[in-house]
Amino acid sequence: MDLFDNPFYILSVTTRDDRRRITELADEQSLLHDPDLCTKARAELTNPQKRLSAEISWLPGLSPTKAKEALLFLESDVEVVRKMETPNDIVRLNLLCAGLSRLQSLKLTIIAEWIFDIALTFDRLDADAVCRLINEERITSGFPEVTNLLVASEINNRRQYCKGVINGSIAKLSFKERVAAITFVVVSATEDGKEQGPILIHDLVDSYELESQTVLERCKAEIEEQVKNIKNSVDTGAGDDALSLMTGKLLSALQEWDDIAQPVQLSKKSLGVDHDASLYLAGCVRGLAIQLFNEHGKLDLAQQINTVLQKLFDEVPFIAEKTAEDADIYESHKKARAKAKVFDALEPVTRAPTLRSINGIGFSLYGATDPDKETGSVMATYYFVVFFIPIFPICRYRVIKNNRSFGFLGKAPLRDVDKWHLGISLSIIGIFFLYGIFAGGNNSSNSSYTPSQYQTPTSPSTYSPPNFPASPYVNEPVPGRSFESENTQKLLSLEIETAKGQLKELESQVGGMDEQLKSYKSQIDSDAALGNDEAYNALIPTYNALVNERKDAYEKYKKLLADINQKIDQYNAGIHRRPY
Repeated sequence: MDLFDNPFYILSVTTRDDRRRITELADEQSLLHDPDLCTKARAELTNPQKRLSAEISWLPGLSPTKAKEALLFLESDVEVVRKMETPNDIVRLNLLCAGLSRLQSLKLTIIAEWIFDIALTFDRLDADAVCRLINEERITSGFPEVTNLLVASEINNRRQYCKGVINGSIAKLSFKERVAAITFVVVSATEDGKEQGPILIHDLVDSYELESQTVLERCKAEIEEQVKNIKNSVDTGAGDDALSLMTGKLLSALQEWDDIAQPVQLSKKSLGVDHDASLYLAGCVRGLAIQLFNEHGKLDLAQQINTVLQKLFDEVPFIAEKTAEDADIYESHKKARAKAKVFDALEPVTRAPTLRSINGIGFSLYGATDPDKETGSVMATYYFVVFFIPIFPICRYRVIKNNRSFGFLGKAPLRDVDKWHLGISLSIIGIFFLYGIFAGGNNSSNSSYTPSQYQTPTSPSTYSPPNFPASPYVNEPVPGRSFESENTQKLLSLEIETAKGQLKELESQVGGMDEQLKSYKSQIDSDAALGNDEAYNALIPTYNALVNERKDAYEKYKKLLADINQKIDQYNAGIHRRPY
């Protein structure tokens, strides 16, 4: 019963008026309005049993002045009614229902807020409190008191009226807007399915489920057909591109179905039960993913389908649990495949290769590429080095570095870039060899040494490799001092060349660390973007440790660079102190 259809409104009487006053006002109103309507209203208000329905549907406890003010706002500005202070919940409920039925706005968020307010207010109704309120006014008006049982029964009737008002307001919207509005209400009322919502919200969802049944059945039939087509296609050997396209269409249809079914899923979840239609459909699609993986090895497609199922059916506890288990299984297989891809191509290593060098000539490992987070290993290239400069790449190893030692997991062939390196090194050596042959023939007659033939050798240049900030040392002659012996100069020259080889090795080590840091940084950024918190947190300590190790290596580099410059200074000073 709407407020403007209520007998109290028709006859302009209050809940405290007695029978005599009701009869007088009914006679007055019959002269101005429909006499039959006034007679019917008087009969309802003077009959104790029929009167209860009018009292529950009216504004008990609200003063006549406030009641008139509220009714005026309902006819002029309903939004004010929603903000009014009311003496009790039955008054607020009836004002909200009257306001929603007269709401002109079609904005779904506003309608959803009105519905939510009505549902919460109805849930707060206390039959005992309403019964006491009505009996207080009946004592004043001279009508017999009512029982709590009768009041509770009439409140339940009022629930049906509220449902009608809510459904009527939703009917103003398009189907898509109705879905959005109901989803908004259910999410807010149930805290995303975690709490049992107001009973009027569940009533609303029940009505919505019946209304949307036809659309859901259509979507269900489409999804079943697409699942069948994918199974037939993969059985007949369809390519990955075709299967991927078909899977995309299936998941789009599943998204459409879930958008419509979500309010029902949330309502069921808040009541502690699963949505049967969701159980069936999700089970159908999950079975497809399992078949794709178990029978055809389509891990990526199975994982893609399972990820979407996890997202869409999070509101269905049973499906959420099963898809989480499937996700762990798929991920373990993915890791196993990745490990096989990394390690199956390696040759077994029966003994570790030598990493020794004498006076900077020997064998060493350089580089750190293709990291494997699970084992902490990288690929490094095994070189023959001269003065610690990598000359000939021999092969590659997957290694685990532990301080200054290495664990060798397997051997791999050279990359194309390593083969180019080897070819260039051999070419350069060949050129120097030929040059030495021709130059040696021309200079053989002038090989004896005398002081007058002494040519000042080119002084070693200060070593400052690319991307390594260091202040270059400027060589200046220092005249007027005693000269060093020729043997001392030769020893200094040898020490400088040896140190430069060590410096080159440090440079290469730092360069390898930089490559590793770039690789780690790329993986960290990728894990952060994809939300892989576990992988992100696992890689951060390794990254930070390598940063510190790189810092230590660079400090050694700077110290060695300073020593080289000091020796260059001594060398140049010795040259300029020689007599002419």
